[in-house]
Amino acid sequence: MMAYRRLIESARQTFAALPADRNVLILHPQFRYHNALIEALVEAAGRRVLYVTLPHPGTDLAAVWDALAAELGGALPLLGAMSPAAAAEAFWRVVGSGPPLMMVLGAYDFAEDSVHDFVARLAAQRNELARFGEAASCIIMLESRVWPSRLIDRLDTPDRVVTLPVSAEDMLLDYMAADRSRVLLEVRTLGPGQVLVDGRKIEQWDGALPRALFFYFVDRGMTTRDEVFMTFWPDLSTREATNVFHVTKRKISEILNVDLTVYSSGFYRIAPNIDLHYDVVSFAEAVQNSAVAEPDEAQFLLERAISLHERDFLRDFDQAWVVRRRGELRAMYVDALTALARLYEDRGLNTEALGLYNRAFGVFPQREDLARSQMRLYEQSGHASRALLVFDRLADELRTSLNVAPSPETEALAEAVRQKMAPA
Repeated sequence: MMAYRRLIESARQTFAALPADRNVLILHPQFRYHNALIEALVEAAGRRVLYVTLPHPGTDLAAVWDALAAELGGALPLLGAMSPAAAAEAFWRVVGSGPPLMMVLGAYDFAEDSVHDFVARLAAQRNELARFGEAASCIIMLESRVWPSRLIDRLDTPDRVVTLPVSAEDMLLDYMAADRSRVLLEVRTLGPGQVLVDGRKIEQWDGALPRALFFYFVDRGMTTRDEVFMTFWPDLSTREATNVFHVTKRKISEILNVDLTVYSSGFYRIAPNIDLHYDVVSFAEAVQNSAVAEPDEAQFLLERAISLHERDFLRDFDQAWVVRRRGELRAMYVDALTALARLYEDRGLNTEALGLYNRAFGVFPQREDLARSQMRLYEQSGHASRALLVFDRLADELRTSLNVAPSPETEALAEAVRQKMAPA
């Protein structure tokens, strides 16, 4: 089971065990498979479903109300001048006596404040209507690309909220359970580079330098001033580099609204009040731990690692330190693909194994072991011509880049495939 399916199954099990008062479900904004998750949760709920997608940024309650009315066949009264609280009560008067309901609001990041007020009141309305014997439950599911902090601030109690799925090892953090005395910092570099502070995405960096220095501090974890100067300003005098360094470091603090580093014993380190979650650390730990794990656990860890390595490290950066680090992580990624492919082969999952070998070979087309694994599986599945195409690609790559020929072992495998293709 690949990582996203495992996370969906975990979310489904968590949902099935929720008490009735946990009636606001927020699909984790960083989880990339919202549609599959919604489908699984709707099926698990076994409820009547109202599904409304907010159409554009700044969608107000009037637009949401009209969409809900259409879903209910016009059963809702006209919104008119009703307040969000009155609208929530009117909505409950229509649906409260019916079967349990799940209301899904898609693209919730488009919601305007009146929608937040309505949803917050709707979530609390169940308790009030219970006094009148109308206690049919309504689960509100929110699909959003950003954490809905404005809604959270409006809820009568944060205990209503559950976030699905959550897994710190998969970089899906439970924002509701975060320690408010610390700063929650999420850093994703296996891709274009994304930073979130307490669930809020950092959009403006005031130039490329603060962003680059931020990622350097995070990736190094601990570094000296001289290392920073040699990496970023090797041609400046110490005085000039010191000035630029402190100005840039101050900008980072202003952008994050917290000091990223502290200085101690000659080293800059991540500040102790920061709870850092870094995708590279999660990725590397999963790969390293898989090497000493039993097969089932190793498969679990490798699937996690591969899902974390969405794209190359800081793919939009071209600094020398980034290029070096990108190469290291790319090699680790290929090792993870290869190790998982071999586990799949051991379990007879040859199609899945071949797909992983193909991905690995696409990254490192000079690796003969990957080419041989593809050739062997293609030949076994009755696609000998594809096996020879792999060999031809390998031979071209080795000749072009290294001016060498494939090894005798690889040549022998290709010849064996040709012999089997030859007419009897």
